Amino acid sequence: MLANVEFTSKRKRASVVVKHTAPDGTEMARVYTKGAPDMLFPMLGGVLDSNMKLAPMDGQTSYDGEECNELEKLNKVVKKFADSAYRTILITKKDMSMADFD
Repeated sequence: MLANVEFTSKRKRASVVVKHTAPDGTEMARVYTKGAPDMLFPMLGGVLDSNMKLAPMDGQTSYDGEECNELEKLNKVVKKFADSAYRTILITKKDMSMADFD
């Protein structure tokens, strides 16, 4: 583990940074963050689709038969869970070079 940023009620998220080896053998830093969706949605660069490809947040998709973008879809899913009294947590990851991490 390279770093650990603990959860705070103000940030509503926690992160851990680990060393990761890219497919080409390059040493990378991978940041995993978990937290409240409403705190993390503004930071998302995309969402993994069913084929594990990164889809842009403004990319078109559908949810319950309605056309929407990925961010709208995520908000609708979170609202649906909240309406059923479920708590939600979002888990994200980001890779960066060791130089960028340093």
